[in-house]
Amino acid sequence: MDSANSSRFQDVRRGKMESLYKAFNDLNWDKQKSLTAEEIIYFLNINSENNKFDPTLAEKLLNFMGMDNSNTITVEDFIDYYMKFDSDLQKGKEEINNKLLSKKNSLNNLEEQCNKYKNEQLDSEGLCENAKLTIEISDMEIRTDFGDKNMVKIIIEILYNNEVKQKIYDVNPDENEINKIFEFKPKSKTDNFVVILKCISDENEEFEIGRREFPLNEITLQEEYSAQIDIPDSNNEDSVGAIINAKILLYWSDYQFYVDKKNETEQKIEKIQNTINETDKYCKIINNIYLKNMKIQQPPNMDNIQWNDNIIKPNNENAKFSYIDIDKNDSRMNNDEFSQPFRNNNAFEINTNDDYRNNNNAKSLNFIKFCGICILGLGFADGCYRNEFPNQLLGLLIFLNCYNLFGYNSERVKFFNKFNFYFCLTLLLLDVIWMFNYFSLGTHDKIEGGYNKFTKLIVAISIIAKGFCSVILFNKK
Repeated sequence: MDSANSSRFQDVRRGKMESLYKAFNDLNWDKQKSLTAEEIIYFLNINSENNKFDPTLAEKLLNFMGMDNSNTITVEDFIDYYMKFDSDLQKGKEEINNKLLSKKNSLNNLEEQCNKYKNEQLDSEGLCENAKLTIEISDMEIRTDFGDKNMVKIIIEILYNNEVKQKIYDVNPDENEINKIFEFKPKSKTDNFVVILKCISDENEEFEIGRREFPLNEITLQEEYSAQIDIPDSNNEDSVGAIINAKILLYWSDYQFYVDKKNETEQKIEKIQNTINETDKYCKIINNIYLKNMKIQQPPNMDNIQWNDNIIKPNNENAKFSYIDIDKNDSRMNNDEFSQPFRNNNAFEINTNDDYRNNNNAKSLNFIKFCGICILGLGFADGCYRNEFPNQLLGLLIFLNCYNLFGYNSERVKFFNKFNFYFCLTLLLLDVIWMFNYFSLGTHDKIEGGYNKFTKLIVAISIIAKGFCSVILFNKK
């Protein structure tokens, strides 16, 4: 990379990093703050178009960072991971484009071959001039018992149309020595060939272990077939004397061969193009978060941006840290692979179709809002009988605090969540004690303060509402 391109590369990288810091500045989140998976989703959503980050891409990003519901990551490390994920997407896109170009070149060559052989002449058996049958022996396992005979050689013979070809091996040949290709000129696509297995003793006696006939009409495509050929034991037809693994190819038409390859290549090109379209979509979503924190509109290509300090939006007075403080000589800027603190992950090795579940949080948010209003209303409804100010206060706090409860968990919000939990739990226990005393006294209508069945109903509903609130607040405190 020459100096001009290197400088431009560093400017683009610095601009992207500063835009992410600016986004966190707006939330007043310190760069050492620990982010949960829920907070990361919140950040991605509010910085995306229509406040909705693609759920599948979010899942890929979280997996890339090794995040789950129990893990946390600092803002600073999240930015590093986010940019590494972006970098891997871009590199993957280049690799896929190169693969697409290679496949298109192959397709052009195959089309030329199709045109070359489109007028080929086949004989009465449907075979072209270049037709051939190849049988490649790749592995062999001898299972027969030679008894008291000492065998020193193994012979494989292929018999096809009265033509015999053979290969001689040691009894225990090496894997590298076993490979042997037998080639024949086919007469018909419905012929059969026979595999014969023999052995030679140290006294130069030859014995046949067994033979197996293979029908060519089982081959329907002009591609290599892997076949396991079981050779029956000639001394015991119920047992297998040997197993031979072979690769079989029956080639009968040049034109049909290239047509099949052309169709296969077209299908691969379609799949690659779909992958490119999906990657383009993901790259656009990733870049939208950078662009949302800039003064400029989205250009045709992020690389066209002339990065400088004026591109990033101002208004950073209340931030705990500043993107202006980022050192242009930061080692992370000069490390093309962002080697630390990243794992050896690859954005394209992640494979999942599950959406990140924000719906549960939304349902919990609405439910705790309802419970807060319920507790507040019951506090006022029962206030004519006893002092219900604590219940009124609790309902109000829960209702107001739930707006931040499922958005992001800053230290301040976490503190209020914990406070509300213990406050709610205390009032819940007091209500339970009151209800116990109410039933144990036996003179319900004569209790001081005028408690009656209406009060009992109010307290019972309040206990249920506080119970649900306690469970939700316990999970979020």
